[in-house]
Amino acid sequence: MKFMLVLLSLLALDAQAQRFVIETPQVNLQSEIAIDNPDERLSQLGRVSFVLDFASASDNLFKLKIRRHVFTLPDGRKAHALAVREGDGLIIGAAQPVQQISIVGVESALGERIIRAIFYGANNQIISPASSDIAVFDLSFTLQNISYEPTGGGHPGNMAVSLLLDNSGSMKGFQDQALSAASEFLENLPSFTRCNVFVFSDDVKRISADPAPPCPGSRGALSKVDPASGGTALLNALEAGFMASAGSSELPSLVIAVTDGVNTVNPRLSGKELADLKVKGNSKAVIYWIGAHDPDHLRGIVDQEISGRASVKSDLEDFFETIGVSISGIQSIQLL
Repeated sequence: MKFMLVLLSLLALDAQAQRFVIETPQVNLQSEIAIDNPDERLSQLGRVSFVLDFASASDNLFKLKIRRHVFTLPDGRKAHALAVREGDGLIIGAAQPVQQISIVGVESALGERIIRAIFYGANNQIISPASSDIAVFDLSFTLQNISYEPTGGGHPGNMAVSLLLDNSGSMKGFQDQALSAASEFLENLPSFTRCNVFVFSDDVKRISADPAPPCPGSRGALSKVDPASGGTALLNALEAGFMASAGSSELPSLVIAVTDGVNTVNPRLSGKELADLKVKGNSKAVIYWIGAHDPDHLRGIVDQEISGRASVKSDLEDFFETIGVSISGIQSIQLL
């Protein structure tokens, strides 16, 4: 799944409290999304540069069977997009305008099962489809009873985020842009996120509070960053991010790294040990590279790698906003 653009759809919050807002269609009013000029509607929703993908990269004969099956929604329409959570025995189907679905997680508590998912429309728009546009099936392709309210459904649960910022000597020319973009990102994340903020050079330093506060409350930690200097302990920073997020979130945790170079410091863990730590902690890792990088350097350790283009400032702002919009658009579907 490297180099894929990925998005999360998360619960939208009060517009005055947070900038990333996913609009909700009126209940049972299909035309709020499915209209002749979809751009008129979709332009009001969060558009992202890449899709944050929580799915597994593996495929098998069962998934091939799923792709060949015709899934039908309760109103008789065919599902246009599908997402499979084989380990949880679930398949989500959605009619147009949904083009893609990413299942973030499935929770079981007090006899209830809640599916958290992100829905994408055309042109990477994150949307909240009408309740009539989605359906859930078990692995025998039997339709399940669900309760779903677009965007305004249940609280998506806490989500742990670890932000890792390169503070090595080679970052001197990029430090201000990186800190500014990170500050805006933290400020606008929803209150159900909990942020661990680290900087790394020759070693790794936690600058946010422990335990992690809501992400907007971690913004002030960025004022504690020292001038850029030293080497690049990228692998040790990823270890710290995986460990900080492990087991602290109802949803899969997200580890985000921003760096301008490959690792130059002896790591404490091997690549395989880091990959195992990520899996054990139910984490996903995304890295933003400022400039060129070796595509094999973090193979198996990070899930997605995004490379900067021309402007570090605008590219970083776009990168962070894509993740923020995704997190702010997660939808909740309850199995009855």
